[in-house]
Amino acid sequence: SGDCDGNAGTVTGGVYTSGNQTIAGVKTFSSTIVGSIDSIKETGTGAGTVRKKILDIGDWNMDSTPAADVAHGLTASKIRSVSILIRPDVGDTLLPIEYTGGADTPSGFYQIQGINIFMARVTGGSFDSTDFDSTSFNRGWITIEYVD
Repeated sequence: SGDCDGNAGTVTGGVYTSGNQTIAGVKTFSSTIVGSIDSIKETGTGAGTVRKKILDIGDWNMDSTPAADVAHGLTASKIRSVSILIRPDVGDTLLPIEYTGGADTPSGFYQIQGINIFMARVTGGSFDSTDFDSTSFNRGWITIEYVD
Protein backbone atom coordinates (compact mmCIF):
# COMPACT_ATOMS: atom_id res chain seq x y z
CA SER A 1 0.00 0.00 0.00
CA GLY A 2 1.10 3.59 -0.42
CA ASP A 3 2.91 5.52 -3.13
CA CYS A 4 5.64 3.98 -5.28
CA ASP A 5 8.46 5.89 -6.99
CA GLY A 6 11.15 4.81 -9.47
CA ASN A 7 11.34 2.04 -12.05
CA ALA A 8 11.03 -1.70 -11.63
CA GLY A 9 14.17 -3.65 -12.48
CA THR A 10 12.11 -6.56 -13.77
CA VAL A 11 8.43 -7.14 -14.45
CA THR A 12 7.14 -10.71 -14.51
CA GLY A 13 5.51 -11.29 -17.91
CA GLY A 14 6.39 -7.76 -19.08
CA VAL A 15 7.99 -6.54 -22.28
CA TYR A 16 11.07 -4.37 -21.73
CA THR A 17 11.84 -1.27 -23.76
CA SER A 18 15.52 -2.17 -24.18
CA GLY A 19 17.77 -5.19 -24.09
CA ASN A 20 17.30 -8.66 -25.53
CA GLN A 21 14.16 -10.61 -24.72
CA THR A 22 12.33 -13.64 -26.11
CA ILE A 23 8.60 -13.03 -26.51
CA ALA A 24 6.47 -16.18 -26.80
CA GLY A 25 3.00 -16.48 -28.29
CA VAL A 26 1.09 -14.63 -31.01
CA LYS A 27 1.12 -10.84 -30.64
CA THR A 28 -1.36 -8.52 -32.33
CA PHE A 29 -0.51 -4.85 -32.82
CA SER A 30 -3.42 -2.42 -32.97
CA SER A 31 -1.27 0.46 -34.26
CA THR A 32 1.50 0.93 -36.82
CA ILE A 33 4.90 -0.39 -35.75
CA VAL A 34 7.37 2.49 -35.76
CA GLY A 35 11.06 1.70 -36.03
CA SER A 36 13.00 -1.11 -37.61
CA ILE A 37 12.27 -4.79 -38.01
CA ASP A 38 15.60 -5.84 -39.44
CA SER A 39 14.94 -9.48 -40.10
CA ILE A 40 12.68 -12.48 -39.80
CA LYS A 41 14.13 -15.80 -38.70
CA GLU A 42 13.63 -18.61 -41.22
CA THR A 43 13.13 -22.15 -39.91
CA GLY A 44 13.67 -25.55 -41.51
CA THR A 45 16.60 -26.85 -43.52
CA GLY A 46 18.97 -24.15 -44.67
CA ALA A 47 17.55 -21.82 -42.01
CA GLY A 48 19.00 -18.38 -41.55
CA THR A 49 17.79 -14.87 -41.00
CA VAL A 50 15.72 -13.65 -43.95
CA ARG A 51 16.73 -10.19 -45.11
CA LYS A 52 15.54 -7.96 -47.94
CA LYS A 53 17.57 -5.80 -50.31
CA ILE A 54 16.06 -3.33 -52.81
CA LEU A 55 18.16 -2.12 -55.74
CA ASP A 56 17.52 0.56 -58.36
CA ILE A 57 17.78 -0.74 -61.92
CA GLY A 58 19.01 2.66 -63.11
CA ASP A 59 18.81 4.03 -66.66
CA TRP A 60 17.86 1.36 -69.19
CA ASN A 61 16.58 2.01 -72.70
CA MET A 62 14.78 -1.30 -73.10
CA ASP A 63 13.82 -0.54 -76.71
CA SER A 64 17.37 -0.27 -78.03
CA THR A 65 19.24 -2.30 -75.39
CA PRO A 66 17.74 -5.76 -74.88
CA ALA A 67 19.58 -6.63 -71.65
CA ALA A 68 21.06 -5.10 -68.51
CA ASP A 69 23.02 -6.27 -65.46
CA VAL A 70 22.76 -4.96 -61.91
CA ALA A 71 25.29 -6.01 -59.26
CA HIS A 72 23.59 -7.35 -56.13
CA GLY A 73 26.64 -7.78 -53.86
CA LEU A 74 25.35 -11.04 -52.34
CA THR A 75 26.38 -14.67 -52.41
CA ALA A 76 24.06 -16.16 -55.04
CA SER A 77 23.54 -19.38 -53.05
CA LYS A 78 21.90 -17.36 -50.25
CA ILE A 79 19.29 -15.69 -52.49
CA ARG A 80 15.81 -17.10 -51.88
CA SER A 81 13.56 -14.81 -53.92
CA VAL A 82 13.79 -12.07 -56.56
CA SER A 83 11.14 -9.79 -57.99
CA ILE A 84 11.64 -7.05 -60.56
CA LEU A 85 9.25 -4.17 -61.29
CA ILE A 86 9.62 -2.18 -64.50
CA ARG A 87 8.47 1.45 -64.97
CA PRO A 88 7.32 2.75 -68.37
CA ASP A 89 8.49 6.19 -69.53
CA VAL A 90 5.13 7.80 -68.71
CA GLY A 91 2.59 6.99 -66.03
CA ASP A 92 2.64 5.28 -62.69
CA THR A 93 2.07 1.67 -63.79
CA LEU A 94 4.59 -0.87 -62.48
CA LEU A 95 4.97 -4.12 -64.41
CA PRO A 96 6.77 -7.31 -63.38
CA ILE A 97 9.58 -8.18 -65.77
CA GLU A 98 7.70 -11.40 -66.59
CA TYR A 99 4.71 -9.28 -67.76
CA THR A 100 2.80 -10.95 -70.59
CA GLY A 101 0.63 -8.03 -71.72
CA GLY A 102 -2.03 -10.46 -72.87
CA ALA A 103 0.41 -12.51 -74.93
CA ASP A 104 1.36 -16.12 -74.27
CA THR A 105 5.06 -15.27 -73.90
CA PRO A 106 6.48 -13.03 -71.16
CA SER A 107 7.96 -9.72 -72.29
CA GLY A 108 11.07 -10.17 -70.18
CA PHE A 109 13.01 -12.45 -67.86
CA TYR A 110 15.90 -12.44 -65.39
CA GLN A 111 18.66 -14.74 -64.16
CA ILE A 112 20.93 -14.64 -61.14
CA GLN A 113 24.44 -14.83 -62.57
CA GLY A 114 27.06 -14.84 -59.82
CA ILE A 115 27.23 -11.31 -58.42
CA ASN A 116 24.74 -9.85 -60.93
CA ILE A 117 21.06 -9.94 -61.77
CA PHE A 118 20.86 -10.28 -65.57
CA MET A 119 17.61 -8.86 -67.01
CA ALA A 120 16.44 -9.03 -70.60
CA ARG A 121 13.42 -8.03 -72.63
CA VAL A 122 12.02 -10.29 -75.34
CA THR A 123 12.19 -9.02 -78.92
CA GLY A 124 8.70 -7.99 -79.98
CA GLY A 125 7.39 -8.06 -76.40
CA SER A 126 5.75 -5.20 -74.51
CA PHE A 127 9.08 -3.79 -73.27
CA ASP A 128 10.50 -3.67 -76.84
CA SER A 129 8.83 -0.33 -77.60
CA THR A 130 9.26 3.42 -77.40
CA ASP A 131 7.19 3.32 -74.16
CA PHE A 132 10.36 2.00 -72.49
CA ASP A 133 13.17 3.96 -74.22
CA SER A 134 13.84 6.88 -71.87
CA THR A 135 17.15 6.96 -70.01
CA SER A 136 16.44 9.96 -67.80
CA PHE A 137 15.23 8.06 -64.71
CA ASN A 138 15.38 4.82 -62.77
CA ARG A 139 13.72 2.06 -64.88
CA GLY A 140 12.50 0.18 -61.79
CA TRP A 141 13.47 -1.89 -58.79
CA ILE A 142 14.88 -5.30 -57.94
CA THR A 143 13.81 -6.76 -54.59
CA ILE A 144 15.90 -9.66 -53.28
CA GLU A 145 15.16 -11.80 -50.23
CA TYR A 146 18.20 -13.68 -48.96
CA VAL A 147 19.50 -15.48 -45.88
CA ASP A 148 22.68 -14.65 -44.03
